[in-house]
Amino acid sequence: MVRAGGGWRPGRSDCKVDAALIRGSFTLPGAHRILLAHEPRVAAVPAGSLLASRTSLSLADLSDHPLAANTVSGTTDTGLWPAATRPTTIWEVGNTDDWLAAIASGRAVGVTTAATAAPLLSRRPLPPPHRRPTRPPPARPQRPT
Repeated sequence: MVRAGGGWRPGRSDCKVDAALIRGSFTLPGAHRILLAHEPRVAAVPAGSLLASRTSLSLADLSDHPLAANTVSGTTDTGLWPAATRPTTIWEVGNTDDWLAAIASGRAVGVTTAATAAPLLSRRPLPPPHRRPTRPPPARPQRPT
């Protein structure tokens, strides 16, 4: 994804990119998509929360908590949950730093891909949110385009 004109868009759409790895669903006329793998998910929870003491979490464990969702470039939305158990409070953020701050401050929980979790949650100056694997892991498809 490239940022242009104040918003995110796939760089492939202007034929300046030969291949792209896109997480999630995306439609681009003329593009050929293949599934590479399914990425496991990881829950990010505030360090002082009761959830942080658990060794793994299900999406149901997170449903009663506000969900931090990066609406600009994130890959998590309430569609991961069954309709009856979706989080009802969404803390919308526009970037990764605000997503981490919402979780680290205790305002919300989050879900991200395992590949993103380790570097993302360890490089920030805030007290780090705790990472816990989700079970069963709602994997995210990876497809080069």
